[in-house]
Amino acid sequence: MVDKQRTLPELLAPAGDMERLKMAVLYGADAVYLAGTDFGMRAFAGNFSPEELKEAVAYAHGHGVRVHCTINTMPRNDEAARLPEHPRSVLVVLFPYRFPENGPRNLCRYACVPDYHKTAGAVLERTAAALRQKYPENHFEPFMDNSPVPEVEAAVRAGLGCRGDNGLLLHPLYGSYVFIGTIVTDRYWEAADAPLTGCRHCGACKADCPAGCIGRGDRDGCLSAVSQKKGALTAEEQQMLRANGLAWGCDRCQEACPANRSALIRPHPCFDRYMPWLSAADLDDLADKAYGWRGRAVPERNLKILYNR
Repeated sequence: MVDKQRTLPELLAPAGDMERLKMAVLYGADAVYLAGTDFGMRAFAGNFSPEELKEAVAYAHGHGVRVHCTINTMPRNDEAARLPEHPRSVLVVLFPYRFPENGPRNLCRYACVPDYHKTAGAVLERTAAALRQKYPENHFEPFMDNSPVPEVEAAVRAGLGCRGDNGLLLHPLYGSYVFIGTIVTDRYWEAADAPLTGCRHCGACKADCPAGCIGRGDRDGCLSAVSQKKGALTAEEQQMLRANGLAWGCDRCQEACPANRSALIRPHPCFDRYMPWLSAADLDDLADKAYGWRGRAVPERNLKILYNR
């Protein structure tokens, strides 16, 4: 609705958590935008639980500031078409991927294993097929990294861990080194009795983030995202890439997390190889690589930046 009384542009500010919301209000924002823990892409922001949303809205409205809630991870048309007509449960499957490390690597850890979209995805497909056979009256649709439901939130509600300040799931045994798969079904199962806790909110991930984007709501500024984007990188982005030393992705926030120090190093059997190094010779065949979806140009550019070739 247009405010006919307004003659000046509206000052709209992001609010990744309660502290930033209060700062935006105190510094004169006309409105703020924020996200809850569901259906929001602001993964590196703190985000607001349902209880915190009520507090945030009350505070903002008490100071005459409007609140806009972002809901921007709704299912895409092709994903929605695969869902059961009346989905009632989400089964969550975790795939640990961390390998023992005996030498150098120039890839983030998740990129060192065969493409999880295919390998872990095949496990999910077989699991869904077995469930269809056991429960023929129900529908089961698997999703691997393309779920129409928020995967981290689904895992938290399934009792498989908690959400870390970096937006990743923290499992009590495997830490954050897990891929998350989901199976959506119209069969009802009870949810976990209580969510797990684990994140200490110690600030270690935020302090070690090369781009300083954790808690800021700047997902595009994350070095992992920078390493994956197309086109030329800025001088600052190139320097971050060189300093990190990886041709794809970033592990810094995970390495800084105290919960990962005792994480088990026991990769899922579907990851049968460890490929820690990307060279120019590997660019001719990226079919089994987790970063192969991006094509040759981006990893080739990153290698040239790292090694001045």
